[in-house]
Amino acid sequence: MAQLWGTNFFSVKLATDALQEAGLLSKHQGRGMFVDQPQAEAISRVGIYMSGTPQNRQNFIAFATQCDLLCERLDARGIDYVIWRDSRPAAEHTGPPPVMRQAITQKRVQAVCGVNIRRYDMRWFGALPIHKAFLTANRFPMPSFNDMAAELRVQGRQRVAIISPEGQDCTWSFVVEGFKNAGVRMPPRRQRIFAEAAYLERDWSELGYHAAMELLTASPRPDALIVYPDNAVPGVIQAILQLGLRVPEDLQTIFHRNRELPYFCPFPSMTITTSLSDMADQLFASLVGG
Repeated sequence: MAQLWGTNFFSVKLATDALQEAGLLSKHQGRGMFVDQPQAEAISRVGIYMSGTPQNRQNFIAFATQCDLLCERLDARGIDYVIWRDSRPAAEHTGPPPVMRQAITQKRVQAVCGVNIRRYDMRWFGALPIHKAFLTANRFPMPSFNDMAAELRVQGRQRVAIISPEGQDCTWSFVVEGFKNAGVRMPPRRQRIFAEAAYLERDWSELGYHAAMELLTASPRPDALIVYPDNAVPGVIQAILQLGLRVPEDLQTIFHRNRELPYFCPFPSMTITTSLSDMADQLFASLVGG
C-alpha cells in the first residue's frame, strides 16, 4: 500500500488504524485486513466520555475545548449527545462508570466517543460492545515531519534530541516515529521520554526543565531539540535561557505549539502544530462519517 500510494509505512498504518477505529476495517494477525459491513443502525444519540482523574488535570482546557468543538459538529448534524465526565482515581478505571455502562446496555446511545482516553482506559474502552471512536496522541492529525526533517538537514544539524511523552499504545511517541520515518534518527541517549505515571504526578513544565538540563549539559551537546507537547515547553525555555544558549546559532528548537509561543518564547523556534479543530473533525468522522 505504501508503494502504491507513494507514501511511507507509518502513514498507511495511521490511515488503516483510523478506518479500524471507525468500524470500517478489521485487522487479523496473520490473515490481513478486511472491510467490515457498515453500521446498520443510524446514529441519533452519542455518548461522549471524558477521562479526567484527579492526577490528570493539566490538559483539561485543551480536551474540554475539543469536546466543545465535537459537540458543535454533532449539533450541526442534528445528533443528540450526553457527556460523561469520569473523575475517578486512575486505579478505579477498570471499566466504564455505571451511568455509561447502563446507557450502553439499555441502547440509549448508538455510539460512544472517547475524549482524553488514557492508557488505563484503553483496555475496557476498546472492548465496549458498541460503535466507538477515540483520539489519542498517536492519532493526532500528523504534521509534516518531512518538511521539518529537511530543514534540519539543510541547517546541518547532526545531534537531534527529543523530549516527549510515551505514546498511548505503549509504544514511544508518535513524534519520535514521525521524525524517524522522515530520516531523522535520535539515539536513546538523546531521548527523554516521560512515562505516563511521571506526567500524571508531576508538572509538565518541571519535567521539561529537568530533561532539557540533562540533555543540554551532556557532551557532545545536541544541536537541535524537539519538545512535545506544549505543556513542557516553558520549562525547556527556562533551561535554555539559564544555560545561556543562543537559538538558533547554538541550538535549533522545534516546539509543539498549541499555546501561543510568541507570548512567552524570547527566541525564534520552528513549530509542530496540532489543531484542536482538525482533531474534532477526525473524531466526528470516526463517529458518524463525513
